[in-house]
Formats: sequence, structure tokens, C-alpha cells
Amino acid sequence: MKRITTRLRHLAAGRQRGFTLIELLVGTAISGVIVTLIVTILFQASTNTTYQRGNLGSLDESRRVVLALTWDLQPAKTTSLADGATSSLAGGNTFTINTTDPVTGGTHTTVYSLSGTNLMRTYDGTAGVVGRYVTAISFSRAGSVYSVTATSAADGTASAATSTWKVAQRTV
Repeated sequence: MKRITTRLRHLAAGRQRGFTLIELLVGTAISGVIVTLIVTILFQASTNTTYQRGNLGSLDESRRVVLALTWDLQPAKTTSLADGATSSLAGGNTFTINTTDPVTGGTHTTVYSLSGTNLMRTYDGTAGVVGRYVTAISFSRAGSVYSVTATSAADGTASAATSTWKVAQRTV
């Protein structure tokens, strides 16, 4: 028995230690699959982040439009929109709001228009951009309640946000 054990040790000592070609190929294949999965997960996370960032930008632009129009529509005395009518700012159309200053009694005119994807607000002749990346905006009126629907796609992304809200004129 001692002779067999010594002989096996001799044979084992004479062998070179290392990996066979098949073991190396299997290890490389497994590593390749793992790297591919990791890269795919990172790419999807990056794409999702970009999409969400664009969506948040769209919502932010919609919120700015809501605030500006609410600020102007609540104290409005008259507008260019007749009761029961619907209007859109597409094709060079404008939306006009007339207000009266409660302190001085002076009349102010605010005109909204769409210039490309910029929502422009002209207050008593002074123009400014209220919202960017606005792709569509429409108004409808039922008595003293206005419904406004705005769509924006921030920074040219595919994710667009559409919001509809109602603004009631304040009665004094």
C-alpha cells in the first residue's frame, strides 16, 4: 500500500498544474455573459434616467405655463375668447386678456402667442417667454371658467407632458 501511495505522489508531482483549454473557454464564456448583462442593465438605467429627466422638464414647463395663465386669467375683465368658444394658438393665432388695475384703474392688455415652441407673453407691449418647448396650447371658455390644455416636450425629448386645468375668473 505504501508503494502505491508513493507512486501516486510521484505521478501527481510530475504533472503540471494549471487549467485546461476547456476550463479557460468556459470561464471566458461565463465572464462574457456576466459583462453583457451588466452593460445592458447600465444602458437601460441610463436611458430611463434620460427619459425621466425629459419628462420632469416637460412637467416643469407645463407648470410655468399654468402659473402665468392663471395669474392673468383670474383678474381678467375681458378676453378674445367668446363664451362657449374654443381657440388654439396654432397657426399664428393669439389669445388676448384685458385686465383693470384695482389701484390705478388703468387697463392692461396681455397677449399670448406661440412662436415656434416658445409661449410668448406680451404685457402692455413688453414681450417675454413664459414657457419653452410648448408644442400645443388651446383654450375654451364656459362662462367665467376657462379650460387650458398645454403640451410640452422639454429639450426636444420624446417624452411629452400634456396638462389640462381650469381657471375661474375672480369676481370683484
